[in-house]
Amino acid sequence: AMTQPAGLVTCAKQLGVKESASWIYGASGFAFALNIHPEICPSGPTAWKHEATDKLAGNTGLKVDRFFVERKQSDYAEKQLEMFEKAQKSIDSGQPVIGWEMRHPDFYPVVGYNADKRYLFLDYDGSLQEVAYNKIDSDIGISMALFVDKSNSADDRQTVLDALVFALEVGNGGHRYQEWISGLAGYNAWIAALEKENPTPAGLGQTYNAVCWAECRHHAVKFLEEAKKRLNNKQLNSHFDDAIENYREVAESLQQLTRLC
Repeated sequence: AMTQPAGLVTCAKQLGVKESASWIYGASGFAFALNIHPEICPSGPTAWKHEATDKLAGNTGLKVDRFFVERKQSDYAEKQLEMFEKAQKSIDSGQPVIGWEMRHPDFYPVVGYNADKRYLFLDYDGSLQEVAYNKIDSDIGISMALFVDKSNSADDRQTVLDALVFALEVGNGGHRYQEWISGLAGYNAWIAALEKENPTPAGLGQTYNAVCWAECRHHAVKFLEEAKKRLNNKQLNSHFDDAIENYREVAESLQQLTRLC
């Protein structure tokens, strides 16, 4: 469901970065994120500030270069072509590309291109699809792609520290756009929306948020377990145990919510 970090996991495999999926989810910060729209629309899992997660991915050995252009820019058409040409070069050199809103507002693996300046991408069912380079045009007026390459990874201690700092920042309401609510306050907004006599959340929004954030918390537990083992520090073990126990409770609760949806 969380196609951006899942895409990074696939990129890691292609690039020979030998880290577990949960290490990538956790080290990049996605495992600890929470972003909720007050009406619980499906935008929550994607509509937040990703500068930090792009940078944190570098700790795992993945360099993320985000190409982002808005329709309101005067050179929008030229930038769309520039993005396509950059994708051509990346694909030709064996570097993976993740495209935004090739069909729906989410991330897709770009696997090629053709002479008609059309991206070739994999749809949700695994089928090969294509879209013209200038038709990557979101409802919110953006074109975007992630270009991923190998980088030097950080040591485990720094990686865990950076991930937990990010978790605290999100927990305190950071890394969000104005209309959305992140962290602990996001949980409260989610609860409040569901407690209304006439709840506003659409079925898709409720289900999508539940699935995505349950997936993240599942990986948070696994990341913390792996971090405890990799750091192997007796002074930290009890703290890791407390965190693992609490995150497991959250993960199980969100998985139960997902099943209800």
